Amino acid sequence: MAGRTRTALVVLGAIALAVGAAIWWARPPAGAASRPGIVAAEPVASAPPERAPAVPSGSHAGAATLQPWPDLPPLDRPLRLVADELRARADAGDPLAACRLVAEADHCDQMQEVVGHLRQSMKQIERVAADQPERNRVSDDMRQRMRDTLDAREQALAHCADVASPTAAERVRYARQAALAGHLPSMRHYAIGHSFRMRDIMDVLPQLEVYRREAESIALRAAAAGDLESALALASAYLGDLPAGGPFRPLLEQTLPENPGQALAWAQAALAHPALASLPDTHPLRVRLDMVLSEATDRLPPDQRTPPPAAMAAGRSGPVRLSSGRGTPPFAGIARSECSDRSFLSP
Repeated sequence: MAGRTRTALVVLGAIALAVGAAIWWARPPAGAASRPGIVAAEPVASAPPERAPAVPSGSHAGAATLQPWPDLPPLDRPLRLVADELRARADAGDPLAACRLVAEADHCDQMQEVVGHLRQSMKQIERVAADQPERNRVSDDMRQRMRDTLDAREQALAHCADVASPTAAERVRYARQAALAGHLPSMRHYAIGHSFRMRDIMDVLPQLEVYRREAESIALRAAAAGDLESALALASAYLGDLPAGGPFRPLLEQTLPENPGQALAWAQAALAHPALASLPDTHPLRVRLDMVLSEATDRLPPDQRTPPPAAMAAGRSGPVRLSSGRGTPPFAGIARSECSDRSFLSP
């Protein structure tokens, strides 16, 4: 009996951890609101869509400009009611609509994954309750919490009903379109590599070749414009493989050549950014950045002087997500609300 009880406790503990992780990953990403320091223009609903301007290949960041694209549909409107409009606008050149199509796909993938995990965990809890009737009180409490969480996530998933997901190639195409238009959140998303998913990576090999040529310049422009996550991603990517970095290397890291000097320059710039400077030393981002700084310093050739911090605007100082390098959560897509951010880099 003691063995069965221990087994039940282990199973319940594992389920609780899985549920907690699922709930944590399902939280809306921080930084989804518009960042301070960049003034948003009043939307001009009557302005016709225009073709998204291409971003020059250089890494110099242009000034933030404000584009007169029409407002995006409300976030709480079911996707089946807006998907055709978004696709038509994106195909006509609207980068905000292209961004939103990608964000909706990310959101629906996330909700589907979380609901699947919660349903599986619910079955395991029911099985434990049936095998261990004497533990029904504990199981009942956990089951109720699970049901409440599952109900909430299923309601969120209902937003995605009756809409086919974009293909892998479409997802990358729309993400790239918004990035090349100079839309800052989309530049970060595309440059770090979040528009590619391992489960269908073989379907987008031609797009990966294009990404390989563009990622560095887009990331450099976004970081120089003050995007902290892009700066953090560059610092990690230029350093290359970190000790205890795990088996999966971010795409940007696989794309950039190892350059300890550049890694050190961007790490110093990120460390001085107001959003990061306000974090405690024990915050995961600070811990990871300290590791990058230490490793980059150790790898710097003896005859190379310590570079100054990379030039970085201070305008974008919103909250920071853990999505810019190793340790990235499985749901590191762009937040739907970020697509309404009208901050663009001028060509």
